[in-house]
Amino acid sequence: MAIKVFEQDKKEFQKFKIGILYLDLHDNLIEQLKNDFLELKMKMYSQHHLDVKYMGKHDNKERYSINNTEIVEYTPAELKELTSSMMEEYIYKDKTRIFKRKERVYPN
Repeated sequence: MAIKVFEQDKKEFQKFKIGILYLDLHDNLIEQLKNDFLELKMKMYSQHHLDVKYMGKHDNKERYSINNTEIVEYTPAELKELTSSMMEEYIYKDKTRIFKRKERVYPN
């Protein structure tokens, strides 16, 4: 979900004249999150043998099945908090990564 939020934010920053200053940051965050997600997914399947599937919404909760035996549910507030804390981790804390700025042209 954090990837989707950063992608939406990037689209909004593209509308601003000085938004170009933030595009490299968002590109870096999105790339890093995608790479980490793929790595996590591989570990879940290969090392821990976990198969997580989205089951949809039920009683205003998002439901996930783990190995077709356990069901985990999250309320919108819980998902928002999890997404927020993950985004914070990538922007301000342990997952922060240095990146190079690209040559971009400022819009007129």
